[in-house]
Parts: sequence; C-alpha cells; structure tokens
Amino acid sequence: MRTQKEAAAQTPQTAAQNRNQSLPNYSTVHGYTMGAAAATHAATGISVFPCQETGARAKAPYTPHGFKDATRDQKVIEAWWQQWPNALIGIVPPPHVIVFDIDPRSGGSIEALENKLGKLPPTLTVLSGRGDGGCHLYYKAPAKRLQLVKARSNLVPGVDIKGMGRSYLIAPPSLHPDTGKPYVFENEQPIAELLPRALYQLTRKPPTINTPPKGGHYSRPPSHNKAVSASGKLKGWHTWINNMLTVPEGSRNDYLNRKAHRMCVEARQDPLLAKHLDESLDALAANAIFAGLTPNEVAATINSAKRGGDR
Repeated sequence: MRTQKEAAAQTPQTAAQNRNQSLPNYSTVHGYTMGAAAATHAATGISVFPCQETGARAKAPYTPHGFKDATRDQKVIEAWWQQWPNALIGIVPPPHVIVFDIDPRSGGSIEALENKLGKLPPTLTVLSGRGDGGCHLYYKAPAKRLQLVKARSNLVPGVDIKGMGRSYLIAPPSLHPDTGKPYVFENEQPIAELLPRALYQLTRKPPTINTPPKGGHYSRPPSHNKAVSASGKLKGWHTWINNMLTVPEGSRNDYLNRKAHRMCVEARQDPLLAKHLDESLDALAANAIFAGLTPNEVAATINSAKRGGDR
C-alpha cells in the first residue's frame, strides 16, 4: 500500500505504469484530489464520470447522459472536476469485467454469493465507505459470455451484478455520502478470472420440465398415460441433476456416468423424453463441473453416455 505522500506525488501516467491491474490503488484522499484520482483511473483504461456527492440524488451522475458520458479523455475529466471538485468518481467497468456488489444491509455476503456460484478466487476488492462490510468484487471473463449475463439486482438477496460496460459503480477514493469515509481498495490482488462453473451458473437457463396439471390429469385421455409417464421420468431427471451437487468426492464421475447413460437410454425409448435430453444433459454436466469435476472429464463422460444410449 502506498503512503499518502507517495500517492500524492504520482501523476496519472506514472500511476498507470506502476499498476498491473485494471484499477489504481490508493486508500486515502489526503493530498490526492478527486480530480487527480479520476484522472488516474482513466489513465489505467477505466472510463470515468462525476457523480453527485450529497443530497437526495447522491451517487447519481452529474452528466446529462449518465454513465454513457464516461470517458478517458484527460481534458474532459479535468474540466468536470474543476466544475465539481468534490464529485464522487463513477466508473464503468469494460465489457469483460463483472462486479458483484454486496450489501450486508439487504442480507448480502460473500458466503451467500458462493453458495450460488461456488468458491470464488481472491480478486480485486473495493470496500464501501459506509463501513458496514459492503464491498465490490471484480472478476473478468470473455466479453461474449458476459453478454449473456443480465446486470440485475438480487442475484441472491443483497448481491447485485454490475459492470460489463452496462452499469457503473462508485470508485475509491470517493467519500461515501452517508459517512464521509472513503471507498478503499482492500487488497493488491489483480482482477481474477471468473471460474467456468460460476460463469455457467450466471448464464444457464434451467431445463424446462413439463409436469402434469394440478390433479395429474391431461385434457386428452388418449395421450394421458404416456404424458404422465414421461412427466414422471422428467421429474426423476430433475432430481438426478440436483443431486449431482451433493455427490461426495470420489463418486462424482461414476454418478455422472450412470445418470447420463440412464437418461440416454430412456430418451431412446420415449420420444417425449428425447425432446428434453440435450438440455437435461447440459444441466447435469454443469452441476458436475460445479461440484468439482473438470470440464474435460465431464465432456468425455457425457459423450460416452450418448454413444452407449444410442446402442
């Protein structure tokens, strides 16, 4: 961590040269103006814009088009912070960077996020100036994959998805409107890669499971027996898919092989099941990766099951 004197002495250009990650690191505003901090962010490749520091619209953009006005142009940035010298620094992470915004006031926590996505690697983390444990976790992933992720609230309670070139966050060393304390970088970590299983959980669509209407009766008696039979087996598939997450280490590949093979056999015997085979195998494979199997061994097992089911 740099000292206040060292941070103040750096120009945006030298700060950018001294960093090996996407955001500059300083934990104090003393001797380092907001304008200089914004310029440093921009010099490291992050687009910035000024946000209101107080009042009912605190954190809202000063600029007429919101975060779409964000820029790395040093002259524009200088003019903005001359006009609003105490403005908070809004940043727009690029399309390949996703940020998890954790708010403990709404029940958010890293533990809750990991229950949804699996264990997350250490990464660049910003602590909120509110001082209640709120934080921003930065991760990177292929931009094409992140296009499938919605920037939304409540991925899990108290955790929002931001960044990806589609939304903004407040960056250090902005002062939190409620406390007057700065947002700070918690660590010197570079932005880590989002693990494949986490990315899949963010982008996957759950398989469609057709179930009989309430009471278990369909409107067409001739197809009743087959439809109910297929529906019951689809429920069984769904159970197998969910149970994949709880199989103990050492038994996972065997479980995956048995259930995938059984799905393929049942689908070959029933055209109604066959329509759901691919999406169900995809969901089973995703949970197998989430549980700890490697993508290569999962692919090999699924492909083997498909060949066996076709015999």
